[in-house]
Amino acid sequence: MQGFQNIVDWLNYAVWSFGIPAGDQTIPWIVLLSVESAAPLTMNAFRSGLTRFGDWGHYVVLVSVLLFGISTAIAWSYYGERSAFYLLGERVVVPYRIVYVIMHFTGAVLPLAVAWNLGLVFLGLVMVPNLIALILLTPRIRELTDSYFERQPWRKAS
Repeated sequence: MQGFQNIVDWLNYAVWSFGIPAGDQTIPWIVLLSVESAAPLTMNAFRSGLTRFGDWGHYVVLVSVLLFGISTAIAWSYYGERSAFYLLGERVVVPYRIVYVIMHFTGAVLPLAVAWNLGLVFLGLVMVPNLIALILLTPRIRELTDSYFERQPWRKAS
């Protein structure tokens, strides 16, 4: 049992001793692997990398994340709304918008790990119809591919 405890002690030392210097502290490498530390870590890197120009480097990341979040919300809203309209008709557009706003609020108040996991679940749910369509369309894709290579349109173009 003493050997196992030595391994645990060594791993604990390795995890908390090695990392990236961040001002007067060191960020452990195990923390660097988590999603929650991505923006603060990048802000710290910009702050320390742009110190010769002043103490404003972290604002670059702040503004970038803000603009990325807004543009992503607008784009996903539009594409989701158009998809819902195409699949289910005009009657689902308003309920889609309501659910979209509710999910935005939910994502803002939930802990970050829960929001990420919820997003992964919904991403998995979106994959199911796509995989079914891919399997059902495989014969047609094969037919079109064979036709393309039989015709060899790239030779006629030259």
